[in-house]
Amino acid sequence: PTPLTPTQAPRLGLTKTGPGKARAGATARYTITVVNRGAAALRDLSLSDVLPEGMSLTATPSGARLKG
Repeated sequence: PTPLTPTQAPRLGLTKTGPGKARAGATARYTITVVNRGAAALRDLSLSDVLPEGMSLTATPSGARLKG
């Protein structure tokens, strides 16, 4: 493979937004956004996020959206 030069490298930014606290039994909605500000395209990017103790996943979006 050809090594990437700094001008071709991906440059990822990640933000996670949501409530600072959640009431027991209530729904808490979080949004995770990943942005590539670099010049190199990325493929098959995987992201994991661990749920805090006591929380459970009840719904997920039907798919991810790619912008840009």
